[in-house]
Amino acid sequence: IAGSWAQAVNDRWAYKVSGGGSTQDAFARPTGTIPNSFNTPYPAFKNQGTTQPKFDLRVDYDHPDGRQKVVFGGGVAGTEGLIHTGIGPFDMQSGTTMAYAKVNYSRGPLKLNFFTNVLDGEANNLLAFDINGNPIKFIFKNKTYDFEFGNVVTIGTRNVISYGGNYRRNNFDLSLAPRQNDRNEGGFYIQDEIFLSEQFRWIVGGRVDKFDSVEDWVFSPRTTLMFKPAADHTFRASVNRAFRAPSLVNNYLDTAIVNQLNLGLINPLLNGVNYNFPVAAVGNDALKQEEMTAYEIGYSGVIAKRATISAAVYYNIVKTAIFFRQVASYRASAPPPRWPLPPAVL
Repeated sequence: IAGSWAQAVNDRWAYKVSGGGSTQDAFARPTGTIPNSFNTPYPAFKNQGTTQPKFDLRVDYDHPDGRQKVVFGGGVAGTEGLIHTGIGPFDMQSGTTMAYAKVNYSRGPLKLNFFTNVLDGEANNLLAFDINGNPIKFIFKNKTYDFEFGNVVTIGTRNVISYGGNYRRNNFDLSLAPRQNDRNEGGFYIQDEIFLSEQFRWIVGGRVDKFDSVEDWVFSPRTTLMFKPAADHTFRASVNRAFRAPSLVNNYLDTAIVNQLNLGLINPLLNGVNYNFPVAAVGNDALKQEEMTAYEIGYSGVIAKRATISAAVYYNIVKTAIFFRQVASYRASAPPPRWPLPPAVL
């Protein structure tokens, strides 16, 4: 359910109030065993539904000169239910909230924006347990502050230049990543849309970013060549590179998960005897950014002013992908703590 009320107070001020909520039952989960060589039972946890209320307020102001505009906004939303992560599913507890506030200023093509997000929540893991046998608890608090500017200028009749940048500050309090609590990031971009002729346009640009978590500056170029045989038809060929910086959890995860082993898999006489041992889950603060280079050839057009048609072919190359992965194992020379069998039996 959702509802809103908007009204222009006068020719300068207007406002909008909106709110609502959604709820969804849990999806069914498979039962029995996974069809692998061990017939591993499906994890015995119950799916949870979700409930998500929200409330928003927006106020607009139009300057008398007709060119300047300011938008104020803010709101709060809540959630509960399951989220899936690299260390298993977490059950978001009721009371988890995210609030935001923003201010957007524009004067013609010039734009100045600021927003802040505040996240506060708690979740319990449904499969992973700590060394004391309790479900891993994830307590997370995050405050984000972001400043952004952008502008568009024309040079002559053939060049449209877009440029801008942003700075973002993140303050964290994550129980699973206690070794770091803040991050700075920022960057700037410039793009030129060149009108080569009535039929051809060439867009070329790039963005440079710097993250605390990545040692070097990251350059993301892009270019697109467009051919318009008619006003309603466009063929395009583009190349661009994008990246994803490692998250704070990717870099600074620091917890231990208890794994359970049925010793009967090693010795049938011990079938049903379970051994619990810790597995360290540790982030890597030397990670590089994940990069993707994308190539595209596409077409879009309007047929007889009645139908829109589009088609595209993509080819993407991903490098230095970031995953949760195993990097070490217990061995006979260094068995896990309190290993009950001879070290050679490992």
